[in-house]
Amino acid sequence: MGWAITSARKNVKNGTSNKYCLLSLMVCQEKDVSDEYIKTRYDLTMLLRNIGGSGGLGLVADGFFDWGMTAMRVVSKELTVEDITKKGEKAFAQAKKAILNNVRLKSDFALLCQRQQERDQNLETNYALSIEVYNAVMEKACNARFNEIVDNYVEQNVLKGKGKIGLRGMLLAGELMKKG
Repeated sequence: MGWAITSARKNVKNGTSNKYCLLSLMVCQEKDVSDEYIKTRYDLTMLLRNIGGSGGLGLVADGFFDWGMTAMRVVSKELTVEDITKKGEKAFAQAKKAILNNVRLKSDFALLCQRQQERDQNLETNYALSIEVYNAVMEKACNARFNEIVDNYVEQNVLKGKGKIGLRGMLLAGELMKKG
């Protein structure tokens, strides 16, 4: 989720806008978090991905962490390989629509944004801005997760090597095509 927030923030052109400020408050770096955060919210896998803590991996700020975990659970459950098998191309749009329209996630996020504004008087946020940021972050989260599901689907159902055909396979296919 930290990647989704960081990526959404990179897409904001104005570095002083309320949208950029809100996204910045949602993400942090390892050097910025407390020891308690490291103990309770940061595991060995994250540490290794973050090059032993010296990398630039975006972490979800403490105030948004529980919401982020809930959001990732929703995203991971909304689309499966079986959904792609049963529904085909429509599965992606249906899953993304369900996630973007998840009333509980949206309202919890808007409430967190309102609380963040109460703590930071320089931040001016409202429901429309909260939903705009929610959509930007969740689009990124969906795209990242759905890409993993597609990779799994391809591996399980289409071709080994994620659809890449080796030279011998191409030659064999060419010969078979010639024979008709």
